[in-house]
Amino acid sequence: MTFHPGTLPDLKGKVFIVTGGNSGIGYYTVAHLAEHGAHVYMCARSPEKGTSAIAGIKKMHPSANIGLLQMDLMDLTSVVAAAKHFLALETALHGLVNNAGIMATPFETTKDGHEAQWQTNYLAHWVLTEHLLPLMLRTAKMLRPGNVRIVNLTSSGHLGAPKSGINFMDLSLKDSGPWPRYGQSKLANILHTRTLHKTYGPGSPSARDGEGEIWVSAVHPGLVETNIATSVGESGSGLMSVLSVLRLFGLMWPADKGSWTSLFCAASRDMKAEQSGTYFEIFGRFLEPCWQSSAAKDGKLVERLEEWTGEVMRKEGKDLRILSAARVYVEEHAIHTRCEKTTCPADLQLRDSSPKRIKLAAKERTEKSDVVRRSRSSNPRMRTSVSRSAEARVRPVSDADPHNQKQKKASQRCHNASLVTHTSAPLASRISIPPRASKAPISLHPRDLRELSLEAQEAAIIEDLLVVLMGLEGQYIHFAKPYNPSAEKDRLAGPVFVILPGLDPSLRDLTIEILKMATHYSALVAFIDVQGRAELGVVNHALSAAMRKLMFDYLVLIAQLETQFLSNPSFTLHVLGVHILPASHLMSQVYSLAQAIITQNSPTDDDKDSDIEFDMDKILEALQGGDLISGIRSTQVCKGGSILGLITKRLELFSGDPVTRAILISLLQNTSRPYMRMLNEWLHHGTIQDSYAEFLVKEQKSIKRERLAEDYTDDYWERRYTLRDNVPPQLESVQHKVLLAGKYLNVVRECGGVDISKAISNVPTTFEDPRFFDNVNDAYVYANKSLLNLLLTTYALPARLRSMKHYFFLSQSDFLSYFLDLASPELRKPVDKVNTSKLQALLDLVLPAQDPFKENIKVEMNSVNLIDCLTRVINISGIEDGEGLLNPPAPPVESEKGPVGFTSLQLDCVVPFPASLVISRKTVWRYQALFRYLFSLRHLEQQLVANWQTLNKASSWAHRSSNKEIELCKRRAFTLRARMLVYVQQLLYFCTSEVIEPNWQAFMEKLKDGSISAVGTVDELMQNHVDFLDTCLKECMLTNGRLLRVYVIVTTLGLILLSRDIPNSCIPVPCSRISHRGFLNFSRELESNDPDLSGSTKPPQLEKMAATLRKFELNFERHMHVLLDEMNHFAATETAVLLSFCARLGDIYQGTGFREPGSKTDHGADI
Repeated sequence: MTFHPGTLPDLKGKVFIVTGGNSGIGYYTVAHLAEHGAHVYMCARSPEKGTSAIAGIKKMHPSANIGLLQMDLMDLTSVVAAAKHFLALETALHGLVNNAGIMATPFETTKDGHEAQWQTNYLAHWVLTEHLLPLMLRTAKMLRPGNVRIVNLTSSGHLGAPKSGINFMDLSLKDSGPWPRYGQSKLANILHTRTLHKTYGPGSPSARDGEGEIWVSAVHPGLVETNIATSVGESGSGLMSVLSVLRLFGLMWPADKGSWTSLFCAASRDMKAEQSGTYFEIFGRFLEPCWQSSAAKDGKLVERLEEWTGEVMRKEGKDLRILSAARVYVEEHAIHTRCEKTTCPADLQLRDSSPKRIKLAAKERTEKSDVVRRSRSSNPRMRTSVSRSAEARVRPVSDADPHNQKQKKASQRCHNASLVTHTSAPLASRISIPPRASKAPISLHPRDLRELSLEAQEAAIIEDLLVVLMGLEGQYIHFAKPYNPSAEKDRLAGPVFVILPGLDPSLRDLTIEILKMATHYSALVAFIDVQGRAELGVVNHALSAAMRKLMFDYLVLIAQLETQFLSNPSFTLHVLGVHILPASHLMSQVYSLAQAIITQNSPTDDDKDSDIEFDMDKILEALQGGDLISGIRSTQVCKGGSILGLITKRLELFSGDPVTRAILISLLQNTSRPYMRMLNEWLHHGTIQDSYAEFLVKEQKSIKRERLAEDYTDDYWERRYTLRDNVPPQLESVQHKVLLAGKYLNVVRECGGVDISKAISNVPTTFEDPRFFDNVNDAYVYANKSLLNLLLTTYALPARLRSMKHYFFLSQSDFLSYFLDLASPELRKPVDKVNTSKLQALLDLVLPAQDPFKENIKVEMNSVNLIDCLTRVINISGIEDGEGLLNPPAPPVESEKGPVGFTSLQLDCVVPFPASLVISRKTVWRYQALFRYLFSLRHLEQQLVANWQTLNKASSWAHRSSNKEIELCKRRAFTLRARMLVYVQQLLYFCTSEVIEPNWQAFMEKLKDGSISAVGTVDELMQNHVDFLDTCLKECMLTNGRLLRVYVIVTTLGLILLSRDIPNSCIPVPCSRISHRGFLNFSRELESNDPDLSGSTKPPQLEKMAATLRKFELNFERHMHVLLDEMNHFAATETAVLLSFCARLGDIYQGTGFREPGSKTDHGADI
């Protein structure tokens, strides 16, 4: 088995005692425990040596928390005093290491009459353990098994004990030599370990009954070189010789390694329950015995030693453990406080124990009564009939007296408390409601106050107040009748007290004033229990812990006042009032804060009226987040930032009261710690550890990055992390930086750029820390720089954007011409018959091989044509966060033929995370809209050129007719085609060279070729990208409905004239009455009317042909002028970039023969 002290867990919050800790094995045991965060008490006989040892440890570990207990094991009175001193200081004990010892010393007796080795090695440790066991059991009862342990250092020297094991006839062994005496004392340590294990260890009655489980070990450290050898007398000279030889050959452990077995048994998580009660050694050496003697395994010897020790110590009075009632009350409450503050190890969790009856044994009641009686006998004022009657009431009941048996049953019914089952607040008090004195049997009622003298009244009322101030009813002070201690509302408001009649007026007024503090205390105890419920969150838990600490200090004050009352004859009611004035002010302010929080939790009338709507909003939000229960529970609960804001506002309100301000600052510091932990985790790790929805940043867990491929609304970036209401005032000015810092770092973390296993250190833990705002700003700058570096460098965002421009904006678009030549047969098919796999293969074939991002470009078909998509977006009103950018479903096709591949082709781009945050689906849609627009213009340009070339090969166009009118018609048709081609080319040039390219250069100028310092922030980068695309869409006239409609009509006129592949479904309603075959019919008419081609001698019939041509001319000219007017208006009101385009089109079409409809030259043009 191997072990090293470095494997010990974090022991912060745990308390240990190590005897003999100023040297040798004990010194290193203390050092290693303190190094891992434990609060260690070093027991030493000499204060000077102990102080020097502690200073030496703190040089190695400056943060070590070590206390000194002066204790002489040769004096049992000193041992008892040290134990009582420790019990007055601490309220929990997790480990006791009985390490101290002496070896093979000359015969000597202590002042208690025992042999020195027997007392030092065994008896003194038995007394110390007995005094500390009640506290260790209380600690163990609150924790999981294995968290409380006792280690007894023994030795293989126990093999040298007498053959009988323990010589009870002559324990001094004066004539047997030092080694049998040493072996007998070490054997006793092993036997004591077995007794403790049998009584308190795993499987013991104490463990089964839920009273606490303690693991106990008898440890053999091995052959260790310590200064214990210096105490060896003349008879140990042989041993010294052996040790010299072992030292020469390196067979002795150093003192540090000698402590490892003790450390393993005291604090290691690797220790198992079955190892409790055993004789334990981790390391063995050559020739070193590691077995136990038969006496060490003798069960009868175990029982006899325990019986002998208990009897002797009871005779000497060293096993009495006496505490006052107030002190017991204080300690029970302090256990909760300490456990609440201890949050580090996972194994420090509360145990679930079954409900049991709690009652004092008759012997303990006798002892406590005797102490109270003796204390009161020293106070002359208490020698009254009142005190005597009170003493009679606490005198133990004799079972032999029948009358007393009846009294005992009645008393048990009234005074036995019980444990209640666990609530949702594990640190809340589990003691049931205490019995009420007002409901006690008549035989227990006190004498009437009117029968007592003034001095006796004062003594009785002080005694009552000391009880009432701890939240209980007194004999003369009761709860008012409306108060119900089992009703939570009454407990939170605090009880109102009434004083039985007969109290002197001079005492009554002061008593009533003091009772206000009792009301505040009772209300605060209830408030602490309620605020400790799990659903109220860790901030409320921290506030409860801070208040619980104040209540503990308050109870210590009551215990001190009780001591003064019992021992100081001059202690009066007035003196009591003076002593509690500071505490009364403190309790009043804390009570006021608690009531403000309770009021905040209570819905107002306006809240009640809006409950239905409010709840529905919460339920919808919770459904989106995937947590319906927590969304409903969060209604009307003051927690998280609300609590901190409430304390901060009260801090501002009481800025002129230094006492109140100090109280509130202390509460705010303690309450804000868990909130600050969440804040630092968010700022430095990019994670949210918020189980109770308290933190200012809210996470929608249902929004995951896996859905980015379908996220057209940027939900992942905009809605996954949002700010909550009720932000603490300290964070209001930096809340957006906090949100962005965590969002940026979260992205970096998801890409493996943040090591969350590293603990966060050297950061502010309270709002008052002067580094608070620097911490937020530095975290924001670091997170922004990290994400920008990830985007611009690791994921090459500028290069990706240039690739997007190349493919979607047809920059250097040679590939497109090759692609169209190869894919035209496939693109002419109806969209539902297009083979996209084939198109993808053709695209991959023509894409440049050197482009590293060409694999991300995909071909897809969109059955909804571009105009319909844009029109739907334009027509949608009240668009929020891009919701209108979703591809709408295709409308039903009215014609027999649906859309074809040319009109449905679009490119898509697969972008990896986190570059997909900048090139999101919302921006990809914009890229696709611009691509389809430019592609349609490029395709129309090619069709106008290609189709005219095809038609020119026809005889009707290639032949020069002798008829001038026919030639004139040809020229008019050619001019119309040329004007259409110029319009398309000018529009394409304008969109690419005057809109996209300048805006692209401006956008890339902000990137500065990927320079992090020039970009600014990630959000600015994302916004600049969206602004660039929106500007392009706007200046390309794709966001104005009127311009879009005119553009469609003009463009479609060209398609109708020259393309035989455009179905009627793609023709707007104003043009639907012209057949797409109109120009073909016009060509046939040319051929039939040309006498040179037809051979006809009849005069040509040109009226119908001229009318058809005139219809096209008029419609094109009219809509072109409408388009120019609309563009001029748009340029004057929206963007001036259109002015140059309007000017060029105006020059091109100046002087056209357009006439308004209805003029004499308008031959019925009705398109």
